[in-house]
Amino acid sequence: MSCEVHYNAASRTWFGPRGKDFYGPEMTLGEVIMRVLQINADQVMQHCDPTGEELTGAQLAQQSARIAQAFKRLGLYRGDVIGISANNTTYLTSVVIAALLRGIPINPLHPELAEETVKYMYDITEPKLIFCDVENYPTIQAVNQRLVTPATIYLLNGRLEGVRDVSELLNEDESITAAAYVPCPKLHGDHTAFIVCSSGTTGMPKGVTRSHRSLLCNCKNPNTYTRDSILLSFSPLYWISGTIILLASLLNGFRRIITNRPYSVDYLLQLVATHRVTFLFLASHQIALLSKHDSDFEKLKAQLESVRVLIGAGSKVCKAVFRRMYELIGNQRFIIGYGLSEMGGLSKNVGGPLGCEGKVMRNVELRVVDKLKMPLGINEVGIIYARLRYHWEGFYRNPEATARTLSPDVSEASVFGAPDLVDTNLTACAVVRTAKGALLLELKDASKETAQLLREDIGTVLGGKAEARALTQQTRLEMLDLDEMATSEDVRKAFSEQMGITLDVDAIKSLRPGFGGTQRAIICLPATLATKALSVGKVKVAWSVCRIR
Repeated sequence: MSCEVHYNAASRTWFGPRGKDFYGPEMTLGEVIMRVLQINADQVMQHCDPTGEELTGAQLAQQSARIAQAFKRLGLYRGDVIGISANNTTYLTSVVIAALLRGIPINPLHPELAEETVKYMYDITEPKLIFCDVENYPTIQAVNQRLVTPATIYLLNGRLEGVRDVSELLNEDESITAAAYVPCPKLHGDHTAFIVCSSGTTGMPKGVTRSHRSLLCNCKNPNTYTRDSILLSFSPLYWISGTIILLASLLNGFRRIITNRPYSVDYLLQLVATHRVTFLFLASHQIALLSKHDSDFEKLKAQLESVRVLIGAGSKVCKAVFRRMYELIGNQRFIIGYGLSEMGGLSKNVGGPLGCEGKVMRNVELRVVDKLKMPLGINEVGIIYARLRYHWEGFYRNPEATARTLSPDVSEASVFGAPDLVDTNLTACAVVRTAKGALLLELKDASKETAQLLREDIGTVLGGKAEARALTQQTRLEMLDLDEMATSEDVRKAFSEQMGITLDVDAIKSLRPGFGGTQRAIICLPATLATKALSVGKVKVAWSVCRIR
């Protein structure tokens, strides 16, 4: 297991620390949660501050089993969707666990979303049941009447005459025990657990699917949480942070403080003092309000003394707020995270420079690419691409947006040994399924001639049934400080004479003007040759000594 972040110059990829998964590919969120709840049967796992209601692990497990049985009675099957448009209240957690046990994806919406946005999302996900609060019931009812297939609505935090509520689902046969409940047998880790909303910055929100396996990886973290942790967040389930905070509590077995009251600094400090909160998650604007609070500095610092970790995310945190939070709780207790709804956390800043997004997180692989999707190097500005470690179903019922989001990189791979046809030794070979469903054979350290011969043999076997092509993995290099009169031929000659590398005619992709009357060359080489060129670092072309990076 690697504990350090490292950068591969040849592939221009950042790798986070390596670590093993805690569970196998068939394990699901509901199964793990029920085991954790039974282990922590007598421990208070949830405290609702406005009402004072508390639920132990045993109580949460029992409620969840009953609601899951009710879902079965109502005719909900694996793959059916339920909608949740509600704040954090007592019974929300049991509804979520029940859906996870039954293999029913959850589409959480913010309880204050406008009617048209709610209808837009529910037109896509077509929930069979919708859970909401008393306060936003009129909006949900108006939306439901306009849906092609109306859902059954249940209230989570109270009662209204003529409207169903969650207590009806809890009245299932009391003989059902959590220990005896059997989760959906056809469910596995790659199935969708949540359909969360994208930010909507590029238009109407999309339904981002998250699998059981990916969320288990995001949320099961015994190195961060302990059984005596006490967690507080104001995020509803609608935000991916709210989903992750809920699952982190259930998967790691510690107490979560919930509230449906709006955020204010005074209320936050009251909750921290009352419940001795140790783990605090706040959105960036909430952290800014905390940093500018007008109370006495030493008093405010003392009020946050119990907080071991404060994580902020959601948008950029300015340096002034960074500096103030370092002063309040220290640079090892204040953490800023950067992530995607599609994957979870990508990087985190623990005690790093002010304003920095931090280092790449565990099991994350990142590249920075330009507009042509060519990988860039260190200190270059571009678009962040992250490798999907687990199977992703894409945006729910939106294959076009999914195709635009994914790069033509691999989505699945398996490795075995295959004989090299030229060198007569064993070359590592990966058979990869690409995002478009094609099969790609990757040969490690094989020559171009080897790949071509293998292509010809495969083509002979396949005949006209499929197309076979020989591809070579390419790495993009930059050559800087070229004389303005230098030509592509000069570059090829320098590589050949000084490094023994023969550049194909199309290897030099471009010669562009640089700074101070110089030129900048873009060169694509097979990965092994690129590594060799990078190790040399410089080459003399005509009258200039040129840097390679």
